[in-house]
Amino acid sequence: MSIAYQDSVDDLRKEVNSLRNDIADMISAQIKEALKKEYDRGWNDCMEYYWSKREMDEDRIERAFSKKVLDNDPKMTYSISES
Repeated sequence: MSIAYQDSVDDLRKEVNSLRNDIADMISAQIKEALKKEYDRGWNDCMEYYWSKREMDEDRIERAFSKKVLDNDPKMTYSISES
């Protein structure tokens, strides 16, 4: 095998290795972006659930301490634990 041929093969191997590294970097960047989007989507869903539950709790509190309760309406109970 000639030296020129060996140099050519070595150059080709370096080029292929460089391309593999570039492809791996691209895939890695895509995975990171996909994970970030999935995390953000999960966080948004979590916050929507939290705020919807909080609004429900605020409505229950407002009903419990509404004017009817403050006026001692016998029809209203003082329990906040009703669903």
